[in-house]
Amino acid sequence: MTRTRRAGTLIAALALIVGGGRTALAQEPRIEVKVTVSPDVIREVHRIVETAMGPQMRLEISEAIREAMTELSSVSREITREIGREIGREVSRDRDQDRQNRVEQIDKETRTIPLGPNGALDLKNISGDITITAGNGKDVSLEITRRSRGRTDADAKLGLEQVKVEIDHRGDRASVEARYPDQQGQGRNRQPYSVSVNYNIVAPAGTRMNVTNVSGDVSVKGMKGDLSVDVVSGDLEISQSPRLMNVKSISGTTTISDVDTDGNLSFGGVSGDVNLQRIKARRLSVNLVSGDIMASDITADGVELKSMSGSVNYSGPIAKSGRYELQAHSGDVHLTIQGNVGFDLRAETFSGSIRTDAGVTIKETSRSRQAVRGTVGDGSAVVVATTFSGNVIVSRR
Repeated sequence: MTRTRRAGTLIAALALIVGGGRTALAQEPRIEVKVTVSPDVIREVHRIVETAMGPQMRLEISEAIREAMTELSSVSREITREIGREIGREVSRDRDQDRQNRVEQIDKETRTIPLGPNGALDLKNISGDITITAGNGKDVSLEITRRSRGRTDADAKLGLEQVKVEIDHRGDRASVEARYPDQQGQGRNRQPYSVSVNYNIVAPAGTRMNVTNVSGDVSVKGMKGDLSVDVVSGDLEISQSPRLMNVKSISGTTTISDVDTDGNLSFGGVSGDVNLQRIKARRLSVNLVSGDIMASDITADGVELKSMSGSVNYSGPIAKSGRYELQAHSGDVHLTIQGNVGFDLRAETFSGSIRTDAGVTIKETSRSRQAVRGTVGDGSAVVVATTFSGNVIVSRR
């Protein structure tokens, strides 16, 4: 096989890796945005390089891949920023114009909606922060703050007159939506004001909620009913809310903590770090395009953590017959196992090294600098830790 043909074969394999991403919307009770890469593809790349190329070409390819993955990370972040800017042109004021709007007027109101202990609330917002906490009683309390900024008092006042919050309440269901004026195709940037709407909501813990926010942070705590949250640009924080039906984010940091559920917990994102703390679930799945995954104190029968550009860290016990798969393309993979359950280990990297700490005694079936396979204890669980450009570390505590 000529060098040109070998290089073409490698490029084709790499194209499968880069082009292997797909988006899958799972039916209830979970949402998944997957970037799926078959381990067989990675092994095939290893085989091509090991058998068909010399050490010098391997080094050159390794450096080229590292540079390509760095560029891919930069491109993915830029694409995310472009998405945010495109949406921002339709839903919020241009930053330069907003800085010119130095005059501010604020309107605050409190509304009460009698939904009962297990009602449903649909909240749609364009710009502003949302805070939701569980409370006692059967009513939903909404503190709504509209903040309008303009160059003059008249401009700021006009913003409050034009941007309204509409509430539609029917029985045990209600919808709340921030309404901006229709500009008939001319775009909201022509308006002499910018308006954000913040919500502070206290609702019965059993309330079912569907929350959508385009630009702004969302915080939810203690809600026990079905919960769906969709954020385009902003940080997302969810705690003590076990029934996460649909959680998505395009750009921003996501933190999910103190969740105990007998179902599956899945999250899909494009750009931004994901922090998971004190999670109990039957199965945990996180798929990112760009961002680090930090999962600590996790208890699950199955775990899948994948990031195309970022590191992946996991700590927690493993279950007998469980499967735990950690995958990165550009970043390190670090797995810290708690307890004494045995497992079958497969660790691989293309450009990096593999390290198993002293607490992990492996009966190896094969080992090289880039791949380790073996059994720890009775091998009852399966652990797969792979990265394309980075290190793999497996430890126990």
